[in-house]
Amino acid sequence: MQQIKICELEQFDMYCLIDVRTAKQYYDGHLKGAHHVPLVHEQLHYQLYDTYHRKGIVFVLIESLPHIPHFWQYIQKLRVIAIQEQTKPIIIYCSRARFRSKIAYYIMSCFHKQTYILSGGIKGISTKAYEALCPRCGIEHLFNELEIENTDGKVHCKKCGELIQLYKSNKGTI
Repeated sequence: MQQIKICELEQFDMYCLIDVRTAKQYYDGHLKGAHHVPLVHEQLHYQLYDTYHRKGIVFVLIESLPHIPHFWQYIQKLRVIAIQEQTKPIIIYCSRARFRSKIAYYIMSCFHKQTYILSGGIKGISTKAYEALCPRCGIEHLFNELEIENTDGKVHCKKCGELIQLYKSNKGTI
């Protein structure tokens, strides 16, 4: 598996970015020009995430079986991008470069030789410069500059989904 840091992208004249996070996460901020090809929808992402932490990867695979038709469509979407972007390196990212980007990497590398995972995902890129406090849940969320680059100053709460206002953070780096 090939990983690349954000600072190493300058070695390429052009490249293709693929964001494999959920629609809400993409809306809450993404790298400029990234294709959005979510591995799973929001509800299933949190269901599988919870299962993974409570029961392990085997149970995640079992819970994923009913979603195989969706998975075949996902493979086809990645294949189309690989054909369209055949002359450019492809950089895949998710939140932390743990699970979703690795799955997409292994699929994409079957179609495209110059495929990379963005090291640390979008969360590992820079400082936590913005925060948002959900009035419904009371949960504080921290975001870096790139995560909120394309927003209108509001993001979705990661727990309840409510749209909340961003504020400049004094938390500094992570």
